[in-house]
Amino acid sequence: MKGYTKSMFCMVFIMICTLLSAQSWHIEYKTPDTHTQEQWIKAYFKIYNDSGTTVSLSDLTIRYWYTPDGTAGDVFGCWWAQAGSANVTGSFQDITPPLTGAGRYCEIGFTAEAGTLSSGTDSGEIQCAWHGADWRTYDETDDYSQDHTLTAYTTWDRVCLYLGGESVWGTEPGSGQDPTPEVTPETTTTTTPENTPTLTTPVDPTPTETATPTPSPTPEATPEQTSVPGTGTGILLEAEDYTGYSDSTGGNEGNTYRTDDVDIEPCAEGGYNVGWITDGEWLQYDLAVDASDIFIVYVRVASPLGKTDGFYIELDGTDVTGPVEIPNTGAWQSWQDSVIGGIPISAGVHTLRIVMHGDFNFNFIYLASETMPPGPTEPPGALPTSTPPPGYVSAVSRFGSLQVSGTQLSDQNGNPVRLKGMCSHGLQWFPFMKEHTIHNLVYDWNIQVIRPAMYIEDYKNGDYWGGYIAQPEYMKNKLIEMIDDALDAGIYILIDWHIHNDPTNFTSESLAFFEEMAADYGSYPNIIYEICNEPENVSWSTVKSYATVIIPAIRAIDPDNIIIVGTQNWCQDLDVAADDPLTGYTNIMYALHFYAGTHYQSIRDKADYALNSGLPVIVSEWGTSDSTGGSNGVTYFPESDVWVDWMNQRNLTWINWNFSNKSESSAALKADANIGGPWDDADLTASGLYIKTLMLSDDPEPTPTPTTPPEPTSTTPPEPTPTSPPDPTPTPQTGETCTPGSSITPDFVYDGTGDHCWEAASLGNYINSWNLSVLEVNGVDLTNQYAGAESLPPKIDGKYYVRYKCSVSWGHFEAKN
Repeated sequence: MKGYTKSMFCMVFIMICTLLSAQSWHIEYKTPDTHTQEQWIKAYFKIYNDSGTTVSLSDLTIRYWYTPDGTAGDVFGCWWAQAGSANVTGSFQDITPPLTGAGRYCEIGFTAEAGTLSSGTDSGEIQCAWHGADWRTYDETDDYSQDHTLTAYTTWDRVCLYLGGESVWGTEPGSGQDPTPEVTPETTTTTTPENTPTLTTPVDPTPTETATPTPSPTPEATPEQTSVPGTGTGILLEAEDYTGYSDSTGGNEGNTYRTDDVDIEPCAEGGYNVGWITDGEWLQYDLAVDASDIFIVYVRVASPLGKTDGFYIELDGTDVTGPVEIPNTGAWQSWQDSVIGGIPISAGVHTLRIVMHGDFNFNFIYLASETMPPGPTEPPGALPTSTPPPGYVSAVSRFGSLQVSGTQLSDQNGNPVRLKGMCSHGLQWFPFMKEHTIHNLVYDWNIQVIRPAMYIEDYKNGDYWGGYIAQPEYMKNKLIEMIDDALDAGIYILIDWHIHNDPTNFTSESLAFFEEMAADYGSYPNIIYEICNEPENVSWSTVKSYATVIIPAIRAIDPDNIIIVGTQNWCQDLDVAADDPLTGYTNIMYALHFYAGTHYQSIRDKADYALNSGLPVIVSEWGTSDSTGGSNGVTYFPESDVWVDWMNQRNLTWINWNFSNKSESSAALKADANIGGPWDDADLTASGLYIKTLMLSDDPEPTPTPTTPPEPTSTTPPEPTPTSPPDPTPTPQTGETCTPGSSITPDFVYDGTGDHCWEAASLGNYINSWNLSVLEVNGVDLTNQYAGAESLPPKIDGKYYVRYKCSVSWGHFEAKN
């Protein structure tokens, strides 16, 4: 019996020790590449919860310790996360005094919208990266938290995890050897990701039947009633600041502002609105009235559907309005007021409930005294329009009627012109505010050209787009508002048939539209016609056949204004158009579109071939993001710099995508900014700040480019070919030597300074280079470029001749499979 008791005691002791030694939390870490010296720190994580309880991700933070390699701040980005990259935040703290391998840490956290993490599960991947505000090069070889041999997820205790601010995993630098670091009170630059999942308000007018919802009080937000300026008393109730609700669908479809089941999204008028509304849902508010009065009630709504009994309002449980009509405003972000007068409300605190019957978006309720009305309402946050700065001269006054001279856009006297401008997002989703947006962009940003994106398709890939085919009058009216504002501000405007399709599918509609536009506006020098935005999955010959119908129709009415023709493959294959251009017309240009995170040197080579062949090129759309518009939340500024320099060197007019408050990294405005403006820098995304700076920069007057092109000799020469092989040993610069080394075989990586030459039979599937003075492959400059095998120059005598030169602190070249 005693032996049994002893055995049991030992077993229990072992079990207790095992449990105590088991980790309740741990982090797995990996590095996505082995580059220890570059302009990004990239670290991927997974959080594992074995604590036995479910926690909110917003209660967890990760710290990654590193040496900052400079004094400038850092800029954080989350490239992807299972919880949603928009729900991952990053901030930075300097450590005083610095520890070995740790002068700063990045603290990675989560918003309330990231959700929870159950015991026995992991967070999924959290792909983080950050760069210096000055784009400096990091040397990660001495960083405490990095290990560039860990290219697969590995449990790693040099990354620390905290729950409610208390350490639950990892070993901080200096533990057991250095004094506790003192954190400097001032933090360095903090940047949270700009992007949130793409928000698209549903348009199905028939709501899905669901179970009767359970009314739920919501303690998350404390509503504030804001007095609105006017001659009388006004009370503003923002839609998103409800105190109770009934919602028939689980989860916040818009994924913003709050975490319950009410569907909230960014609003074009600034702030947020409630959307995805279905029959029977309601929102409740506390209404405090100082003095008994008769009130006018303004309910701010948007809907392309309209409904005679869209909603009614209850006050303390009594219907005080009866059915209220929702007008057809034309689009989900085109706002109007439903107005109800003669509502008596006594002094005191009341419960106000809006009960919905129709599909619409809801922005706010505004109550104004009927006896002392404050006058017309304006969207919350709308500010007066900017006025022209002293000495302002409009672009049209300066350049007059534009023309094409050779490959160059020129003014009325034939002098080269390089315009800079912005493109809207879809007018059905992010319409500009009349007499506000364009004027503020012109007077504050100095834009010279605007491009309204008038989408054409009603449905695309099974999604309802609600473009011109679905609602021609609404879309045309929004375009006309922008034309009127552009004429008033004295800038150029593209009348853009914003198609993502085979343009011949809508030839008759396009013909009627452009004939109307030319008749109404063709006499103004401000007008530029873009007859097909991005032809998809069609040949150049198909686009050309469409153009030969539309161009003559415009020219019969407007003989002079510029016409832009889209090119095949989303306006990237200009080389194909250069070999078979339109003939018999004047003032025709061809569209080039690119996105810095997707399109590289090979696209520039195609455009250079077209320019050298005599094709007039205009960049009518480009973005700092990838080709999705930035759904990954990343902006690509180094490659954007390469593109901007390339455009400036060729005197190319460019228009940036996009001026909206959509939750994507190419958008210029943050999600809660008012699209009408004016805008402080705090209202702008990283892309918006970048583009605004380019707009306000004083570029030198462009110099004419050669206008005598060589005759094209081949129908498919997208890549420039050197006319003679370069010297395998290039002439060294003064004081430097360049001796050919051993041949390069994939996988090859070289880091360091100096002037080096190699010969190679193969460079693998791609090459990449950073931070160099020059990288040449068979005479073609590929400095600081990524280039796939298909975009490398042709071999010479079966070889690549590679020259690498780096005179700064560090450079990198790789040839990889």
